[in-house]
Amino acid sequence: MTDNSLSVRESVGTAPAISIRGVTKRYAGATNAAVDSLDLDIAQGELVVFVGPSGCGKTTTLRMINRLEDPTAGSIHVNGTDVTEIDPAELRRSIGYVIQQGGLFPHQSVATNIGCVPRLLGWPKARIRERVEELIELVRLDPDLLDRYPSSLSGGQQQRVGVARALAADPPILLMDEPYSAVDPVVRAELRHELRSLQERLAKTIVFVTHDIDEAIDLGDRIAVFKTGGHLAQYSVPTELLARPDSQMVEDFLGADRTLRRLSLLTVTTAQLEPATATTPPLTIEASFSLRSTLDALLANATDLATVVDLDGSVLGVITLDAIAQIASGDPDSEPVRPWAAPRRKR
Repeated sequence: MTDNSLSVRESVGTAPAISIRGVTKRYAGATNAAVDSLDLDIAQGELVVFVGPSGCGKTTTLRMINRLEDPTAGSIHVNGTDVTEIDPAELRRSIGYVIQQGGLFPHQSVATNIGCVPRLLGWPKARIRERVEELIELVRLDPDLLDRYPSSLSGGQQQRVGVARALAADPPILLMDEPYSAVDPVVRAELRHELRSLQERLAKTIVFVTHDIDEAIDLGDRIAVFKTGGHLAQYSVPTELLARPDSQMVEDFLGADRTLRRLSLLTVTTAQLEPATATTPPLTIEASFSLRSTLDALLANATDLATVVDLDGSVLGVITLDAIAQIASGDPDSEPVRPWAAPRRKR
């Protein structure tokens, strides 16, 4: 066996993290391709979400990245290296993988689950123990859980263990296949927030599969919308996707409230503020508020003006309903690609 395990890492920063070119996947006996002539680049450190209806090829595409499936035609490069030139086992050990309910080994403790890949890589026991303890803190799990088994954990705890296990060998790429679909909405929102925080700290390249457009919009630096037949319908940053759907299929998938979804991504300072005067409006809005929550506040208070203040309470200007309307129907090109890189917007 040729040891290409380092080749995934050596070229980091010199090419897209993942480059998919002309990839088609056909299964024996199937009338149509599961994925058809797919071209897609994912940049280093980017969180890209694959979203679309059931059977559109998003999970198949994810599985081809780490060779759980091989394409019928086309090529996939990971950090500049064709994945077919890397031993599949070595490739998978260098790419973190998280599935529904964590995919944990039921008869192994939490600590043993997390340390699985480092053990396969031959790490010393002391180093594995140190890494497990580090990851438990990183994913916000109680150290007392290390000796317990997956069946005794909640759904949210199991997912955190799954993420910790995927990160154990510090892979540059993390693949996540509908990891939060089995947990309740409150825990799901909390896990999404934690994933964003982890991404800001670790700058991994993450490919995340979901069927939930709200989850895609909440998480993605860019969103790849797939349509039936394994075709890429649109690949855009969230604000552009919501402002300019490329087709009726994408528009229908986004739903009738896509303008309000877009306003939820943008902070109030995205809008053009009017200069403050001696008689500022009594309604006060923090600069970290989203335009959606600002609109709600204006309507609830039956006013079309509010004073915008920063964290110190200093007045930045005045927001108007007209300014929000301009953003709602305007050009998204100047909007931030990653609005949560700034102070967290308030909903």
